Amino acid sequence: MLDQLQLEKENTIRLSKELEDKTRKLRHLKGEELQDLDLDELQKLEKLVEASHGRVMETKEKKIMSEIMALAKKGDELVEANNQLKQRMVMLSARGDIGPAAIMELENLNNGGEEGVTSESATNVTTSSNSPLSLEDDCSDILSLKLGCAALTS
Repeated sequence: MLDQLQLEKENTIRLSKELEDKTRKLRHLKGEELQDLDLDELQKLEKLVEASHGRVMETKEKKIMSEIMALAKKGDELVEANNQLKQRMVMLSARGDIGPAAIMELENLNNGGEEGVTSESATNVTTSSNSPLSLEDDCSDILSLKLGCAALTS
């Protein structure tokens, strides 16, 4: 029993010293308590910090590139969806399912106008239909997409 108590006391002392050492090294890494270090220790610490900084920058760059790729993919998907919705508007226009205001808005889209849909033109598009089809249901996607793209390009 006495031997076990002695072993535990030695283990506690060893762990306390280890904790103290790790705490001191952490402070050094944070740039604290450097005055007690000699030139060799400072140079080793500098190399360690530079290597760590390099790994941090590399990881950061990878994450930024990943986000850029994801945003580019999303942008491509939005462009494709916008093109599909433009084709849908052309089809509705050809069938006469949409009124003159919607046709003007379609022409604006086809001419590369990326300034967005005004609330007035959106209202005109959704209220100028003479057919039993609900243009609001058929074209709300293009209006939302157009408004969303305008927000992204701002």
